[in-house]
Amino acid sequence: MNNELINFHHEMFGDIRAIEKDGEPWFVGKDVAVALGYVNPTKAVNVHVEDDDKEMGSQNGTPSIKDSLGRTQNPIFINESGLYSLVLSSKLPSAKKFKHWVTAEVLPSIRRHGAYATAPTIEKIIASPEFGIALLKNLQQEQNMRREAEQRVRKLQPLADYTALILACPETVSVSQVAQDYGMSAVAFNRILNRAGIQYSVGGQWVLNAAYKDQGLVQSYTFNYRHTDGTDGCRMYTRWTQRGRLFLYDILKKIGIIPMIEKTNDYED
Repeated sequence: MNNELINFHHEMFGDIRAIEKDGEPWFVGKDVAVALGYVNPTKAVNVHVEDDDKEMGSQNGTPSIKDSLGRTQNPIFINESGLYSLVLSSKLPSAKKFKHWVTAEVLPSIRRHGAYATAPTIEKIIASPEFGIALLKNLQQEQNMRREAEQRVRKLQPLADYTALILACPETVSVSQVAQDYGMSAVAFNRILNRAGIQYSVGGQWVLNAAYKDQGLVQSYTFNYRHTDGTDGCRMYTRWTQRGRLFLYDILKKIGIIPMIEKTNDYED
């Protein structure tokens, strides 16, 4: 089936309507809730099924249906994860209904998700609803863990982007270049580093505090020049190493200062 409404019927279990969307089954949420004995099926779907596990409307690829009065309705469709949520939240003690649900609908879904559904396992599920519930709980936990892992990846992506940007440049960089990463001028950035206890000013030049010296965070260079009167002069200047750049990232993030790349990549849960 491909977005074509298919009706599954059983004299005890009732009617369950479903579609196939992007290769996965989606069920009419109200049908599932009614079959599982919820007093208020619509409320059950809204309360027990997460937003990510339900869809409604033709814009999401789910069809409309006709109610008993012939009126066009846009029902809420739930995916397998949403179905598991309703099954696990149901207080209905009927083992027969549960067995039928597992054998007729849930087991094929478990097979698709790679659960260990050999013949002995299937027989054990049929014989023991408790075992089936435990299997469903494990499957739902795996789905939740995968969802959490995806969220962590989205959160870490900006850091990965900035780290990749740093590692792609093995050369030292000026404070102006580092400051630009944070959308600041060199003057403002140096003042922040001073307030953070990283450096202090000596004779108009910024020097690392003793705790951070000899860690390979910066490299100093001498610039030789000639005055207009013909005398020679020299001036020291400091550039940050890539190690120092990562050091600054860690320190500044602790006080709520992050590079622009993390602000523009707005990853949310």
